[in-house]
Amino acid sequence: MPQVRDCDFCGEEIPPGTGRMYVRTDGSTYHFCSSKCEASYDHGRDPEATNWTKRAHDLKAAAAATEAAVVADATDDEEGEEETIEEEAEASTELDEDEDSSEEAADDEDAEDDVEEDVEEEVDEDAEDDVEEDVEEEVDEDAEDDVEEDAEEEADEDDEDDVEEDVEEEADEDDEDDVEEDAEEETDEEDEDDVEEDAEEETDEEDEEDSEEDEE
Repeated sequence: MPQVRDCDFCGEEIPPGTGRMYVRTDGSTYHFCSSKCEASYDHGRDPEATNWTKRAHDLKAAAAATEAAVVADATDDEEGEEETIEEEAEASTELDEDEDSSEEAADDEDAEDDVEEDVEEEVDEDAEDDVEEDVEEEVDEDAEDDVEEDAEEEADEDDEDDVEEDVEEEADEDDEDDVEEDAEEETDEEDEDDVEEDAEEETDEEDEEDSEEDEE
């Protein structure tokens, strides 16, 4: 069965029944597709540097593919770097937004704290004012109570004084009445004594008159 071989210089396939075979004295064999390839090999040409050979074409294609792969890798790297930069930029933007949001939230919290503190201070002031007002009202009520108590005490004292005066006046009147009664009684007694003396004198006079009449 015929065997398909490749040209040892250009790399093209050698159809069966064509080409040339070169055998060296050391036993090594070389196959060429044409006399041109054999002559080029004899001249020591580099098949990869010869533009018309398949090896040069394959090498260029491989180089182009490698270059394309490198370019693709570079493009991918650039795209990856761009994506990385974009991601970093987005992350930085998000961080900045988060920081701004945190600062705004902190500012809002500070503002709320300030408002709460103001409200608490106002409430405390209102509570203090209410306490002071309550204390003042209690003090005023206590003062009014004290004034009323003093007034009541004075009124009670005045009433007691009036009562004592009334009692004293009544006692004085009773004493006067007693004195008048005693005086009247003494007067009556004196009148009775005078009447009795007058009666006795009249009786004595009558007795004397009777005695004189008897003597006559």
